[in-house]
Amino acid sequence: MDNKKWKFRLPGNPDGLEIAIGTSEIRTVHDLLSRFRQEELMAAQKQQAERRKPQLKAPVDSLASRLPEKRRHPTA
Repeated sequence: MDNKKWKFRLPGNPDGLEIAIGTSEIRTVHDLLSRFRQEELMAAQKQQAERRKPQLKAPVDSLASRLPEKRRHPTA
């Protein structure tokens, strides 16, 4: 066999990456399936890492800083 590259897309994901695998890397169908599983796991881990990025939150102000300087008497 020549050293050709086969191109595959993961099933069910039309926008997914196309995997190019050389014929020297594949001996059985199991090799191909394990490569697909690795790609799926890497994609899932990448999505989880994007979700875990800390989101910026507004700074917390203390209650004392939000109170007005002149406090009114409660009976006023």
